[in-house]
Amino acid sequence: MSGRGDKLSRGDVLVPALLFDDSTGSVSGTRIANGRFGLVLQGNLKPTLGADNRFEGTEKDIVTAGDLPVPDKPAPIPTQEMK
Repeated sequence: MSGRGDKLSRGDVLVPALLFDDSTGSVSGTRIANGRFGLVLQGNLKPTLGADNRFEGTEKDIVTAGDLPVPDKPAPIPTQEMK
C-alpha cells in the first residue's frame, strides 16, 4: 500500500494525525498541531518525509515503532445521512 500526504493540516486530534502501517509514500508540506502523536510509522515499509513538515504542540511528533491496531478495511466515507 502507498499513500501521499502533501499540504495537509490536522489539529486537535487524540489519535495519530497520520498513520502509515507498513506503507510507502511521501509526506511533505504538512502541518499537524495539538495532538498526542503527529505521525505514527509501523511495519517495515516507511514513507519518505519532507523537511517542510511542521509539528506544533504534539506530545510526540513522530513515532517510528508504532504498534497501533489497524482495521481490516477503511472506515466508510460520511454521507449526509450519517451526519
